[in-house]
Amino acid sequence: MDFVAIDVETANPNLASICQVGIAGFRDGVLAFEWKSYVDPQDYFHPMNVAVHGIDAAVVAGAPPFPALTEVMFDKLCGTVVACHTPFDRIAVHQACAAHAL
Repeated sequence: MDFVAIDVETANPNLASICQVGIAGFRDGVLAFEWKSYVDPQDYFHPMNVAVHGIDAAVVAGAPPFPALTEVMFDKLCGTVVACHTPFDRIAVHQACAAHAL
């Protein structure tokens, strides 16, 4: 089965505050590619979130904001089955797109 898995991390309780995105593509059940990027959430980092994933403002310094990554993400996600561990990732991407009018 071919599919792409996506995982995101957020800077704070606002699900639109994506600070990292990772995508892995599988072809015939075998890992075909991996892509990840830190993201400047243009928002604050809550200590609880940092404790979960270890990403803070210093880690994302110089990283692109979410809108700058959407073309790459679209290329990797479009036309395939997309899986995520929980609805969190799907909702976060949806809310980040809405927050940036994408």
